[in-house]
Amino acid sequence: MDNVFVENLIKLSLAVLAGGIIGAEREYQDKAAGFRTIILITVGSALFTIFSIAQEKFLEMTIKNKAIKELDY
Repeated sequence: MDNVFVENLIKLSLAVLAGGIIGAEREYQDKAAGFRTIILITVGSALFTIFSIAQEKFLEMTIKNKAIKELDY
């Protein structure tokens, strides 16, 4: 498997774990947002962060490739 895939899978797993712990505590105290809601929020935040980092790396590569192509002329 790809190293980046495993790293992102670990990040998502930790987000589910942290969201589950926080959600279970909120469920225990009869708060409005419970177990599933908090898990969805943490997974969404993790995905947003993962995609933002991936897009940033992609843009850096694109800018570097364009600079190299312009230097060739």
